[in-house]
Amino acid sequence: MDPPDPIEAIKFRMEQQKLTRKDLEGILGTRTRVAEVLNRRRGLSINMIRRLHEKLGIPAEVLIRSSRLKRAAWTGPSNFDAAKRTPIALQRPKGRLPYYGVARSH
Repeated sequence: MDPPDPIEAIKFRMEQQKLTRKDLEGILGTRTRVAEVLNRRRGLSINMIRRLHEKLGIPAEVLIRSSRLKRAAWTGPSNFDAAKRTPIALQRPKGRLPYYGVARSH
């Protein structure tokens, strides 16, 4: 039998000990970080694993396993090139740059 998923193990222990997300803030960090971890948007760091093991008694072997992280759907601006992960306006064109100004005499 496979060990449980780390996030499911955390939720199970929270239910057992009647803990809230607020109670996890002292272990995982900010309210946002707790939400990201429990919603599978952020993985557990080594320090988080240590604190969860020490304070909640969840076996480290369970927490070390990778969980099924969710990938957020991109909802960024339309001028963003998701493949290059940069705004299109900041991408440099290949080759020679076009000249749009007036030639200055020297």
